[in-house]
Amino acid sequence: MNNTQTLLLENDLLQVRILPAFGGKITSLRSLRTGEEFLLSPLRDYRRASASADFSESDGGGVDECLPSVAECDSIAGEPPVPDHGDLWRIMWDIDSDDTAVVLHADAVTRPLRLTRRATLEGSSLILEYDLGRVHTNGELRR
Repeated sequence: MNNTQTLLLENDLLQVRILPAFGGKITSLRSLRTGEEFLLSPLRDYRRASASADFSESDGGGVDECLPSVAECDSIAGEPPVPDHGDLWRIMWDIDSDDTAVVLHADAVTRPLRLTRRATLEGSSLILEYDLGRVHTNGELRR
């Protein structure tokens, strides 16, 4: 996968664009009937964010996933601190898509968590289904 790969979901009513390389970001949700865009366009060019980047350094548009926290958190109970808006908006997501959906997953950096998101279109609705699992040190995923 490259940094510019865009995944597309489309039916007669909606078009959705997703960037796996930029945190699985949903960059566009557009009506094919009217052409109206429902999401904020990026305020800056898409670029890789460092592990310590503040969310204000992001592109500022679309939909980002914030896991394990939307706020920056100090280290607790021996766990590392959580950066602003969590880990997932700043990392590349893996593609698990099937014929009917765009399915992506990513493993958090600061916690042993894997988030899987399945995106489908049903009429004029974008359906996002989430699965959160715990990744153990041996790489096994528990739900």
